[in-house]
Order: sequence, then C-alpha cells, then structure tokens
Amino acid sequence: MRRISEGVTGRVFRLVVGLMVVAVLWSCATSPTGVSKTAVPDQSVWAEDAESGGFTYVPLSIWFPATIEHLEIEGTTEYDEDGLDVSVGYNSTENDMWLTFYVYLKEYYPHADLRSHFESLVGDVLSEWTQSELASAHNVGFNFGETHVDGYFAIFRYGKGPTPGAWGGFATLFPYGDFYVYLRTSFLGIDDQSAIDAAWGITDRFLIELDLPDPGV
Repeated sequence: MRRISEGVTGRVFRLVVGLMVVAVLWSCATSPTGVSKTAVPDQSVWAEDAESGGFTYVPLSIWFPATIEHLEIEGTTEYDEDGLDVSVGYNSTENDMWLTFYVYLKEYYPHADLRSHFESLVGDVLSEWTQSELASAHNVGFNFGETHVDGYFAIFRYGKGPTPGAWGGFATLFPYGDFYVYLRTSFLGIDDQSAIDAAWGITDRFLIELDLPDPGV
C-alpha cells in the first residue's frame, strides 16, 4: 500500500483553514526538443481487462481499476507516439469532481529540476483558469515500498462555476523512477472546509488504491 507520508494531510488542512488566497504567478517552462527514446514493450501501451473494465499501463505495470470508491474511469490519452506521456481520467458519480493522473518521462523536461517543473505546472493551471489563484504550495513526501520520494503539492481556487459555489483543486507532482507523476484533482466547494476535506480524502485514497509499484525495483 502506498500512502502519503505521515502528517501531510494535517498540514494541508491547516493551510486551507481560514484561507488567505494570494495570487502567485510562476513562469511557465517551454518543452524541450530532441527527447531520447525509451524502449516500450512490444505490445499495446494499454492492456484492458474486458471483465472488470480496468486498464494496465504496460510500460510501468500500473493497474488502473474501472472504479475507485465513487470515481469511475473516463478514459486514457496518449500525448506522444511512444506512449510514454499519457493520462488516465476519472469522474465522480456522487460529487462535482474529476481527477486526472498523468505519467511521463522526465526527459521531456531535461533542463528543469523538480521545483522548476512544478512551478511550470502551477503556471499552466493559473493560465487555464483565468480567475484562478494559488492558495498554497509546499513540499510533500511519498513512500513506495522501500523507496521514498519528495514532491510538491498545491491548492488552487479556480473561481465561480456555473452552479453555486466556487471551483478549486489540488496539484501534486512527484518523481517516479525515470518518470514524473502529476495528479490533478478538481472539485466544487473550495470555500467549504468539509468539501476540501472530502476531496483530499478521495485523492489520498485514490493513490492508496492505485497501489503504484515501487519505482526502485
């Protein structure tokens, strides 16, 4: 079982309680060219289980169940021809919430360290939502079996939606062997502490249920 390091959820909740939202715009990094190739197994990038409806991401042997609690898999996307830059989307059947799991080679950003790459991703979110604001950002730790990695976590307030309330979200980035994993969670109710707690709980359980293989093995 993979779990975010002890004490992170408490820090997240303390950071969100009584939000004093500040707009922080980090500059975006441009994608490099001339990315070297990595061998992909001689089969489809995705192996679907017809009975359960889930998928295995073959290059890293990551299993994506069809459902995790009330999240249902929406589909998979490949952003490069080698299938080394992909995403898997989930939508909630109970709440106004969606979650997208991205995994891609670090070599796509060879000139950016982890922090710089995260700042680039934060800038993308702020550009995507024109009224968005960064509420907080900080370091976060992850454990995968015997392997510990340090990543980053951010909370956003996107702005008003078509329904009552305001949209918000989480962004999480961590290194995973030769890859980066980037997780986006978006939900309605960023001004409601109970909605924040619920969305974070679902995000945390998603990572646990995904049961990512140890990248050090």
